[in-house]
Amino acid sequence: MPSRRYGRYIFYFYVADLVREPIDYHVDDDGRTAKYWLSPIECASTGGIKSHDLSKIERVLRANYAALIALWEEEREKI
Repeated sequence: MPSRRYGRYIFYFYVADLVREPIDYHVDDDGRTAKYWLSPIECASTGGIKSHDLSKIERVLRANYAALIALWEEEREKI
């Protein structure tokens, strides 16, 4: 399960998602997990994370968009 940490948030995806879904990341925050689509950036599931934290997560996604897409594509090439 490839992942990246940005501050307190851990961004990851399941390898099975590489073939089944558009680019998406799960984001862990204090025991809760949200899911985001990346093209375009959109929250698919809040996982109980508060709205102000979701806004912070979206800012992190935008700031690290290229790196997250590159990680997804790098892993997809392996399958």
